[in-house]
Amino acid sequence: AAQNERRETMKRYALPLFLIILIMTSLACQITVNAPDLRNPNVMDQPETLTINEPAPASTPASLELSMSAGKLNLTGGGASYVSGTVRYNLENQKPSIRRDGSKLVIDQDELRNVLNVGTDVINEWDIRLGNTPTALQINAGAYEGTLSLGGVPLTRLEINDGASKSDVTFDQSNPESMELLSYKTGASQVDMTGLANANFREMTFDSGAGDYTLDFSGELKQDASVRITSGVSNIEIVIPDGMRARIEVDGSLNNVTQRGVWNVQDRTYETQGSGPLLTIHVEMSVGQLELIHR
Repeated sequence: AAQNERRETMKRYALPLFLIILIMTSLACQITVNAPDLRNPNVMDQPETLTINEPAPASTPASLELSMSAGKLNLTGGGASYVSGTVRYNLENQKPSIRRDGSKLVIDQDELRNVLNVGTDVINEWDIRLGNTPTALQINAGAYEGTLSLGGVPLTRLEINDGASKSDVTFDQSNPESMELLSYKTGASQVDMTGLANANFREMTFDSGAGDYTLDFSGELKQDASVRITSGVSNIEIVIPDGMRARIEVDGSLNNVTQRGVWNVQDRTYETQGSGPLLTIHVEMSVGQLELIHR
């Protein structure tokens, strides 16, 4: 009797349950989910272009500061004036400002602090050319892609500060000025620097977070130079050209050091044979991969 009663109960609820499932399925087919609009609300209908054509300051030494938010930077020499070029942008309130303070020229842009609010529809493209005036150059950038071709540009000092970036810095010609300091500070990035001996620096510092980095010291070394490299969990490749005198000292607990080419190794010091000025490099790493290349 109990079994018959359970069967009757299941029959009574079977039809309503079927109707409930049918109704829910029908409603689901009629529901439209509106996905949020991820386009940046501050993007203008048409991009605007700022033209830059700034003469050299009347007094020296000259100083130039370029500060940009996330975007792309193409920086070269060969400009007809001190600083020339264009900035193409399509975000409201992102028109760069240009101001002078004595011999210092500053071209800067408000930082895009909310990276998630930038969006793929944002345009921020800097195409800048430098002239022949000896200058101290400082570049401040957020997450950006940079192509810096600085061969032959008369730089007395170079400072680059950026966030997560992908950048190529080249010196394919010798710097006609003696550079007091070349400083590069970056976050988690991919950075390739080539022709560094042509930068004609006396001192260089390279501070980085996790990433992949190539420091190629090819070119003409005109004076004794010292380099200090401090990095986190990263892969670093140091290239020394054949014929250059170099000494690389490795500090920290890093054990993963590989070599290519001919090196004289004693303890944690790696030397190449050559003539002329001496390049001394001090590397501080605890974890990562350091590859030394002599070619």
